[in-house]
Amino acid sequence: MKPLIRNLALLVGLGAPLIALIGMILTRFHAVDYAVGQGVMGLQVGWWGAIAGVALGGLALALSVSELKRAGPAIALGLVASAATLGAIGLFRARSAGQPPVHDVSTDWSDPVMFSKGLIADREASHAANPVEADPRVPAGAGAPWAGQRVAEVNARTCPGAKPISHGVDADKASAALQKLGVQITGSAPFRVEGVREGLWYAQQDDVAVRIRPGRTDVRATSRSLANDHGGNCRLVTAIVQALSR
Repeated sequence: MKPLIRNLALLVGLGAPLIALIGMILTRFHAVDYAVGQGVMGLQVGWWGAIAGVALGGLALALSVSELKRAGPAIALGLVASAATLGAIGLFRARSAGQPPVHDVSTDWSDPVMFSKGLIADREASHAANPVEADPRVPAGAGAPWAGQRVAEVNARTCPGAKPISHGVDADKASAALQKLGVQITGSAPFRVEGVREGLWYAQQDDVAVRIRPGRTDVRATSRSLANDHGGNCRLVTAIVQALSR
């Protein structure tokens, strides 16, 4: 019985991070969409698999106290792998907790920043699922309490850092700030800087625009395909605003 528990603990302990990793790779190479690669394979299968791996590893450890010299390394390997997976997913869940199901953040919704024709064409070429709208709303499928609300109102309540900058910034400074935050610049002019940020793990893409006017600068970041960016664009816009306000 003990060898069976130990083998099962190792299998599940290594399987949880492996499934999450496969989901990440498949998403990066567009074999599956983000909802499957991260949402199902990572946040669901990986999460519950890691919990099972920790539980089985603990049981295997308790049953093998007298055989730790021989069985300990394999048990430890499964436990460490599943615990690390659990910790990484738990950190992501904690960071995302309470975030509204939006993917679009702007510092000005009364006169929203719109993307250039070139960037819109890039979005269309990449089969972006999300349209760029002047007054978007949270989809009905998002559920209570967010469904149907204007994104402008959601941003105002949940992203306090998305505020306009009270002066016109230099376009070169804006470009440098975006690049430091991982945004690849796709267009720059004295009145506008645009770019695309690609996620490190799942290669999800967010389009970013900085609109520069005399006495005011506004920022917008919009995901191409994510229905819910888990607060990512709020953090990005806030970081851009902070960098350009100095």
